[in-house]
Amino acid sequence: MNLQDFIHSIEIGTGRSWLFRASLAGAAVLLVLVYMASQFRGLGHVESMDAAQIARNIASGQGYTTDVIRPLAIWQLQRWEQRDEKQTKVIIHPIDPFRFPDTLNPPVYPHLLAGLFAITFQDYSFTLGNFQSSEAFGPEKAMAGLGILCTLGSALLVWLIAKELFDSRVAFLATVLFWTTDLVWRTAISGLSSPLITLLLTASAWCLVLASRGQTLGHGTGRMLLWIALAGVLQGLMALTSYTWFWLWPATTALAFAMLRPRWVCAGVFLGAAIAVAAPWCLRNVMLTGNPLGLAGFYPGMTTGPFPGDSLFSQLRPDFFPLTLRPLLKKWMLHLRYFSDHWSALAGSALAVSFFVGSWFHVFKKEIVDPLKWWVAGGTLLVLLGSCFGLLPEMDPTLKELDPVREGNTLIVWCPLFCLYGAVMLWLLVDRLNFQWDILKNLVVTGAVLLHIIPMLLTWMPPREWPVKFPPYYPTMLFLSGHWMDEERIIATDLPAATAWYGGRTSLLLPIDIPTFFEINDFVMPDRIQSLLFTPASRDAKFSTEIQTGRYRGWETLVTQRAIPPIFPFQHATFLPPLNGYYYMSDMPRWMKPFRVEDLSKKK
Repeated sequence: MNLQDFIHSIEIGTGRSWLFRASLAGAAVLLVLVYMASQFRGLGHVESMDAAQIARNIASGQGYTTDVIRPLAIWQLQRWEQRDEKQTKVIIHPIDPFRFPDTLNPPVYPHLLAGLFAITFQDYSFTLGNFQSSEAFGPEKAMAGLGILCTLGSALLVWLIAKELFDSRVAFLATVLFWTTDLVWRTAISGLSSPLITLLLTASAWCLVLASRGQTLGHGTGRMLLWIALAGVLQGLMALTSYTWFWLWPATTALAFAMLRPRWVCAGVFLGAAIAVAAPWCLRNVMLTGNPLGLAGFYPGMTTGPFPGDSLFSQLRPDFFPLTLRPLLKKWMLHLRYFSDHWSALAGSALAVSFFVGSWFHVFKKEIVDPLKWWVAGGTLLVLLGSCFGLLPEMDPTLKELDPVREGNTLIVWCPLFCLYGAVMLWLLVDRLNFQWDILKNLVVTGAVLLHIIPMLLTWMPPREWPVKFPPYYPTMLFLSGHWMDEERIIATDLPAATAWYGGRTSLLLPIDIPTFFEINDFVMPDRIQSLLFTPASRDAKFSTEIQTGRYRGWETLVTQRAIPPIFPFQHATFLPPLNGYYYMSDMPRWMKPFRVEDLSKKK
């Protein structure tokens, strides 16, 4: 090819399209680099740290075990072990805290993280004192990288679905809307499983589109059923990433029944594939705990009147008598009201959601578009109603303000499909305005996109936030509080996932009260608990409703530092920086113990 042919290709030939694609790829890479450099501050959520410490155990050959021990998990496991015995009361006996099976978290995300840690050769070590920058902990950057890859994969699938259902201009606009949603990128670098669920959801939607296309083109029943089965596998993996997504199965089964032929076969193939994926793990939980969801089966009882905050998980001998239907319905209604009040913040894009709702009143010509639209609407509603029984953003004990970047935020997972229908409705509206020049149409669409990206632009503006997510997480202190202890010792704390991840020590969730702590310390894990750490999660709690009468009422004297009971095993205490936000108690002044930094760079 000579120079003239090359220039011709760039101007009007195939080179122009490739140059456009290269520009888009460059813009995506630049966005990723800028967002990581300016916004990544490490992990800041209990769920991400919990998944990370389980993944570390899997990668190091310890199996699906956890370094976070919750008193209720002890009771649940031992109650099921004693199910055939005649006593009415569970007899609590000693456990091995260093081989404790996890029954709270679904398996897909921790196993994926374990594989990521293995292939990137993470050694879980870091340089002490560097936590004033986000360059400290390699595994956390790997988790953020995984979230970004999942987000880019979702964007690619949005492009493919929009190109199949509509045209290239709708595909481009839908991808741009999704790419420039600030909440999408905040979630991508959070270390949560939401980007993975988003990718699985978008991939299952693509499979449904391909199944419908195969039926329309007469490709044969076998190929169509293959795509339906793949959609079932993907949604089975979604349910094993977050149990909330079991609620999506009825919507997809109804879609397969209504849209595809033969109806019963297609619906049965989807449901059978999804059940085949999820059933082995549910059976494992039944064998360990008697509940197919394990400890997560108690989520409906959390954040209710009888069990405020995470107090249900902190009970060794729970009394479920006050947990009647009334507090459960009250919780469900309060959470539903929360979603109703904050839907625009939780969905990421008010523009896309508004135009998606507008698509309900438009009938599309293509056969699959309307059924897929109602699947998105029905699936969103079902998952939303189901998630109201679980933990939601404002219910997390570490948060004092609204943060939509949460595991319980299911609306952000639907953002790619909201952007898809939002893009097509925006173009339909612009086309019906009958502008004389196409440039005016492009200006209107560009203006809408600029309004959409305002939250992302404001994110990059000053003032800059702390390079770590304090309060309540200050990794240096969480790291030291664990490594001040002897090997194979346990720390009790109100943020056990954080001390397990950063401190590298098995951590006990702060029991409901001091007598329960004594029972665990004396009979369940004798001579194992060596320290107690109160973080800003408890020290910043509301004095009247949370410390005196709520979650921490059994620890009021210690949370408020009024007095240490004479019989309490930890008579030595100190405040730790920053801002004296941590209160550390131990059997001796371990913070004065000399150590070598290189010794602290190793996990237990």
